[in-house]
Amino acid sequence: MMRHPAAEQLPKHIEPWTIARSRKILKGSFPLMQTQELRQWAEKGKNIEVYLEGYLDQQHRAHLKGQLQLTLSLQCQRCLEPMPWNADIRFDYLLIHNESQEQQVEYGSETLICAEDDMDLAWFLEEEVLLAMPMIAKHDNCTMLINTVSETTPSDEGIKKETPFAQLKTLMNKKEQP
Repeated sequence: MMRHPAAEQLPKHIEPWTIARSRKILKGSFPLMQTQELRQWAEKGKNIEVYLEGYLDQQHRAHLKGQLQLTLSLQCQRCLEPMPWNADIRFDYLLIHNESQEQQVEYGSETLICAEDDMDLAWFLEEEVLLAMPMIAKHDNCTMLINTVSETTPSDEGIKKETPFAQLKTLMNKKEQP
């Protein structure tokens, strides 16, 4: 669970460069229903718990780090039943102005391109969550599919299997007989 300064009202837009230079901390709840994509998996009234912190590193480069906590209701791809997905997403981005600056960043650093002074907070949060979501949502202990398949698979009993060369064998036998 996050333990950070008291929550405040989160703005619709943030200024990552200003947050980093002023070492500002933003903490609060962001309604999932205010996102474009995530609302399809959200229960009414549920939020993303947000913690954002700006700072400058030893080389005086601007960073935006944070933590997001939320629960979405995904659909298990094995049994097709609802499945809660609890996410605790952490990130630490080095802020850059454009893509060409990425070549100057040391290997292993995550970058966030902030060409404009402000950034839509809903968009940013949504992108972080979408990147963290599982590619295929499935329960850890989902046995529904295994049971269903074994119940509906026909048994091999009673099915006459014909080999691919059965007709050839019959023709060969006829040819050998006078």
